Amino acid sequence: MLGLPDVADAAGGGEALASATAPDAAGRVTLDLPAESEDVAFARPTGLGADAEVLAPEGLRARFREHARGLATLYGAESVDQR
Repeated sequence: MLGLPDVADAAGGGEALASATAPDAAGRVTLDLPAESEDVAFARPTGLGADAEVLAPEGLRARFREHARGLATLYGAESVDQR
């Protein structure tokens, strides 16, 4: 399984960790992960799969949503949430 060091360089990882919130009840943290472009911001966290959720910007979140729908279709998911 990939983790933050796999999707961020040392400087970006340090910034991300500095911005991290305390874990919520489910153990999830929210952080800002800097990236030089939306393409990089899409490519790096994709390897984290369902272990990461993109919250913003909305355009990037929509790109991940479409990617997830494509994977669900490819792998024969019973239903795909159309949110």
